Amino acid sequence: MIILQLNMDTVPKISGLLIDRGQHIMTSKEGVRHMQIQVSDQAARWYKKELDLQAGTFVRFFPRYSSGGGLHPGFSLGISVEEPREAGLTERSEEVTFFMEEQDLWYLKGYTLRVKYEESLDDISYIYEEEGAVN
Repeated sequence: MIILQLNMDTVPKISGLLIDRGQHIMTSKEGVRHMQIQVSDQAARWYKKELDLQAGTFVRFFPRYSSGGGLHPGFSLGISVEEPREAGLTERSEEVTFFMEEQDLWYLKGYTLRVKYEESLDDISYIYEEEGAVN
């Protein structure tokens, strides 16, 4: 684990900080938050195949209204292929950058999003782990 001590008086304009493969410390008006997006290599390969993605492509995760449920009732996780405007979290896997915009981080507040490939289903699973949960 990487731990950074940030003095918010000297770095007030930081909106997101990529430490290394899935390790993120986010700063905002609310203070320091620990959130992560972790995409397994197998899951990234699935996205590349299913969405015909090339190296250097960006995939956005975002909360969307739905009748089903995800982490929050009435919302589920959507995806789109687009470049970030103001990325709040990023994860690079298999030469694809997965991200969530700063404005959408409320959806993951206090959680880590783990994206895994389920071979038996040939599909993706989204696992939300509470901050501080033991794997």
